[in-house]
Amino acid sequence: YLNLLCEFLFLWIMITTGYTKCVSLFLLAFAKLHMSSATGFLMQSNGSFAEVAAVVGCGEVCNVEMQEVEKDLLPLWRVLPKTAWGRINRRSLRYLAHQYFVRTSSLVVRGLEPGQLVTDSASDILSERIPDTIDSLPLDRAMQGFTLSDATIVVTALRQAISDFEWTFLEEICRERGVLSLPGMRVSFQEELAEILDDFMLNWIVGDSARGLHVASLSHRHLQTAIPAWDNVLAIVRNQIRAFDFQSGATLEHSYSLDDVYSIVGNITRSFAWFHKTDCDAMETHLIRMDTRGTGRVPLSNFWAAGKSVDWRFAESVSHLRDLGALDETSVWHGHQVIIPNYLQAASNCIVSTSYYSVCCTSRCDEVRRDIEVAVGAPVGSPQEILEVVGTLTPGFFDDEEPLVVPTALRLRLDEIATGGGVRLHGRLFAQWLHYVFPRECAFPHKGGTVSAFERLRTKDVKVTEEEITSHAGSPTANWSYDSEGTEWMTQWSAEEELMAGHESPCCFGFVRVVGWALLLSSVVSIGLSQFSDQKQLDIVEKLHVV
Repeated sequence: YLNLLCEFLFLWIMITTGYTKCVSLFLLAFAKLHMSSATGFLMQSNGSFAEVAAVVGCGEVCNVEMQEVEKDLLPLWRVLPKTAWGRINRRSLRYLAHQYFVRTSSLVVRGLEPGQLVTDSASDILSERIPDTIDSLPLDRAMQGFTLSDATIVVTALRQAISDFEWTFLEEICRERGVLSLPGMRVSFQEELAEILDDFMLNWIVGDSARGLHVASLSHRHLQTAIPAWDNVLAIVRNQIRAFDFQSGATLEHSYSLDDVYSIVGNITRSFAWFHKTDCDAMETHLIRMDTRGTGRVPLSNFWAAGKSVDWRFAESVSHLRDLGALDETSVWHGHQVIIPNYLQAASNCIVSTSYYSVCCTSRCDEVRRDIEVAVGAPVGSPQEILEVVGTLTPGFFDDEEPLVVPTALRLRLDEIATGGGVRLHGRLFAQWLHYVFPRECAFPHKGGTVSAFERLRTKDVKVTEEEITSHAGSPTANWSYDSEGTEWMTQWSAEEELMAGHESPCCFGFVRVVGWALLLSSVVSIGLSQFSDQKQLDIVEKLHVV
């Protein structure tokens, strides 16, 4: 209704002020703009994946890859809010790209992380991370929006940028070792190949803070201290070498090129999150045991106490937990509490952290979101639709013996956040509702810019001190109870909405409606002007017809 009111006021002003020439020019410009936007980047490239692959810079290999990327993007694309042209805006594009990497490989690409302030500025991560060779991509078409083909190009370009980063990283390792540094050079022995990959894994996991490390120069004790699962990493490397030899039909005398080494590296980096999942599951299990009330929260004092018996974990300071968005400080009765899903998905638990991406714990909430998105099939769903989907989750899905029953209070909250009878599936309020329905699985969604889970990982005061532990010793503990049908434990709930993907209307009115209103305007103006007998007015009408 607001859009219609704005359109009516706009046309009324044009009529009353006589600016019909302005309307004509606006209509012509808008029609031209709409027609030009009707063809996406792939249409301009004759719809050829091969041509686009050449622009992206990954050659013929990209032809199949881009089609696979588009197939993976399609389910989420279908339920994202669209503009009048059936496209998505920059905010939705960022969300789509982030979800693609998280869902396919548990990679959190720098700059696309949840909690980042999102604007429609052309100077953002999508522009910065994509190589200069693809500046021709439609990254500045904020008004028209982005097609599925555009999104496929952007995601493929980000994939290629990540591949280029890993290739350069591997070249540095080989150059430092004096192997595979010249064209045609090969590694002759499997053990030498394993040593190269061991050095790659060590530097890749440790990150940018310490480059140029060599496994041979460090003791096994130091390696296990830096990377507790180091023995498992070594096993992964050797298993991947054997898998490569089997797939390529290599013999015992087989030698390896730099391309061969990179192929093995790619297999490791793309699947490493599944190796890390074992560690994440162990942390989750330990934290859930301390969550005796099922709120997805652990009293801070209990969290620190557990850290003394679980290697190096659970030892973050209050300030660092706050920065990570993993601390609930809203309850005077419950005291400071660590939010389990926020903590698990925070940067401090990412096993790999590079300048391009991090490999982090997967979110079990993604499965819930996918089920809801597939069932609703639209960016907005009714409360009843959502409750029906949530109710179909199998009893053992979240390791609970009892079937999931959404409390009455949360059913009412779902009705409250509905706008015009519909709940925006990609808004902060719905994510907040999901957190309270699945407090152990779905992270609490902080407002954008209020936490910096990935940008402040290496700041000072990360680890808790004995003084800080002592100061919180007298804080409230878990010795309290709550009514599962009530909301007294939901002290973090806020009514502030924030769209993860853009639901706003396009910056201009829909083309069809504009044409209709313009035709109506022309009729009104023509009728009005025809009633004047002054020749001067007739001349004006004549000039307007010329325009």
